[in-house]
Amino acid sequence: MTKNKTDIIIANPIYDAVFKNLMATSKGTNKDIAGYFVGTILGEEITDIDLLPQEYTYNKKTKQKIKTGYKTNTIKTIRLDFVATIRTKSGEYKRVLIEIQKTHNPTDLLRFRTYLGEQYKQLDTITVKDNKIDKTLPIVVIYMLGFSLPEIETIVLKVNRTYVDMINRKEIKNRSPFIECLTHDGFFIQIPRIDKDTYNDWKKCSKLKKMLSLFEQNYFVDENFLKKYPYPITDKNIKKMVETLEYIAADPKVRREMQEEYWAALNETLWEKQVEEQSNKIATQGKTIVTQGKTIASLTKDNASQSNTIANQSSAIAELRQLLKQAGIAIPSNLNKIE
Repeated sequence: MTKNKTDIIIANPIYDAVFKNLMATSKGTNKDIAGYFVGTILGEEITDIDLLPQEYTYNKKTKQKIKTGYKTNTIKTIRLDFVATIRTKSGEYKRVLIEIQKTHNPTDLLRFRTYLGEQYKQLDTITVKDNKIDKTLPIVVIYMLGFSLPEIETIVLKVNRTYVDMINRKEIKNRSPFIECLTHDGFFIQIPRIDKDTYNDWKKCSKLKKMLSLFEQNYFVDENFLKKYPYPITDKNIKKMVETLEYIAADPKVRREMQEEYWAALNETLWEKQVEEQSNKIATQGKTIVTQGKTIASLTKDNASQSNTIANQSSAIAELRQLLKQAGIAIPSNLNKIE
């Protein structure tokens, strides 16, 4: 494998601060890189891409009691790593979401489900023949995972929808705009599976493989913030991505943002671990209390049964005494001793 003559130092693009700068530079939108990146993953040629606001605010209903009554609405802000409207070569418009998840935390799933729910509410504005039209577009989601899924060994997985006629048991090739807007395709990229062995033969690597070499988590020179890019640059689009990441690597502001992101993620992981440990402890204590409760209940039941038996015996003896007395038969002394 041919190496670059000079080692190029680039910023690690799995950090949100870096990825957002890569997709949209501080000088404005970077349509060439964003279009190339999204189009390469989707396997489609993109003729236009418009980056959308990454932050959304929405009302969330609550029932939090306060002094003046009940607070029914709170403003929530959600932030996405990347949102864009694209137009493919075939003329189809889509909304694309990209989410980078560096760790496998349970809260990430809930957080992104919230993102998806909010995105389904959004209307997109597209331009058709110089006229702006508000339209609901199909959604495509790309997940960049910083962890591996043990059941799936491939680097890039596409999960798409198939229309199936359940009566006649056959696939339907036509597509309905109505259905397309109510369901979505998903792409899952497992970053840890991008390793040195992936690029043993660079010339035979696909365009997608070559582009993902930027995300390989090796060759670090400064913790895991900065790294060398050792592969041949044979594509003008990858060249532009490398140059942009090289520029970002020299920006002290982005470096500070990367460090803050790293510590925030670490603190969140530690906090979730503590919560999980505490939850497990409480669950164990709860099981112990339930077991003890069952034991006490069982003992109480046994005692009650014994008490009932004694009561029945006492009642039978009293009845026997009465019968003996009525018959004029002397009550045996041993029967008198029994209470």
